[in-house]
Amino acid sequence: MAIISALNDSDSEDDVLVLKMLSNVLKPPRRKRNCITTFMQTISMYRPDEFRSHFRMYRETFHGIVELLAPKIVNVEQFGPGRPHINVEKQVLVFLWFMANQEVFRSIADRFDLSKSTCWDSVHKIASILCQISKDHIVWPTKRQLNETIQGFQLRGNFPGVVGAIDGCHFRISTPVFEHTSYINRNKYHSLHLQGVCNSKYLFIDCFVGYPGSVHDARVTPQFCKWFNVKPVFLKQCIY
Repeated sequence: MAIISALNDSDSEDDVLVLKMLSNVLKPPRRKRNCITTFMQTISMYRPDEFRSHFRMYRETFHGIVELLAPKIVNVEQFGPGRPHINVEKQVLVFLWFMANQEVFRSIADRFDLSKSTCWDSVHKIASILCQISKDHIVWPTKRQLNETIQGFQLRGNFPGVVGAIDGCHFRISTPVFEHTSYINRNKYHSLHLQGVCNSKYLFIDCFVGYPGSVHDARVTPQFCKWFNVKPVFLKQCIY
């Protein structure tokens, strides 16, 4: 009441000044926000479940891939001219984001603050390196390892004689120039078959790509068994 009375007795200019002073005094202090300027900073703040949701792997797995690929990426780039190269961690993140989310290069370039050509180069460079080293990491097991896998499936699900869990999917491709109808799958788009086999530890022991989309899934698996001369039962979906 004293403040209101004082305001009534003063001129309008003084009233405005007093009100401004009161508003500054009574206003709660602003909470300082952390300024995020790049998407890389956002990624560093992801919780483990958020990181896995966006990149389809654990952060520890990502760091393992960076450590594995770093020497090979550096060897590819060390003789290249032009602007400074993007660090390995960022290149791997660009590659994983493209693979996990299937965004166009324009959106990825904007997200990671890179040019479209740089994103394209990073994705194709890392894909090429992974193809080169895949034979060192996706390997059909030895006889001893097969016995360990059989024991693993026996302990895990009480399935006897199992050497691998097999499944496949179709991945979309551009319309081929020749024999394009052979690549149209049952969902009416052009594709290739991708089939994978993993052991009882969820590690891939075989990966095959090549059959056109029109080929039924059940025709792909017998070829695999023929190549590797396997007789134990496979865990598989009923479509096989």
